[in-house]
Amino acid sequence: MLILVLKALHVISVVAWFAGLFYFPRLLVYDAESTSGDVQTQLRVMQRRLYFGIMWPATVSTWIFGLTLMWLTSVYLEPWFHLKFGMVLGLMAFHIVCGKLRVSHAEGRFLLNGKQLRIFNELPTVALIGIVLTAFLKSTLNPVGAALLFWGVIALMLEWIRRSR
Repeated sequence: MLILVLKALHVISVVAWFAGLFYFPRLLVYDAESTSGDVQTQLRVMQRRLYFGIMWPATVSTWIFGLTLMWLTSVYLEPWFHLKFGMVLGLMAFHIVCGKLRVSHAEGRFLLNGKQLRIFNELPTVALIGIVLTAFLKSTLNPVGAALLFWGVIALMLEWIRRSR
């Protein structure tokens, strides 16, 4: 029963985290492309509230429930889990980059233009697909091939962002 409750709380936390990860970069796009100071001020308030009021609490609860499940079920012994965990670490890096971009926007510096931010906005979708497929397909995956494919897609997207400057 405890495992089922923890799984449910983990899924709820993940959904809330992803809601923020999907919406936050879009606010950055609107901010970067806006020419109105009033609109930018409002967007930056929205960014701060979303980042600290929803994304961080959801992230922390995702990690607490996920790590508890990992420990209780010994899933860390499974090869597929290492691939999934690597993608979650990549998602955590994305989350932190969002925070860095929030600060730069608040200071009036735009490290990425609107086009680059639109591409950046797609990274959580790639991670979601990889994480869900890995969790559901588990041991039927070739972990090395799946990892190379996932990180290859990420590398191509990052190169596309770099070249679109």
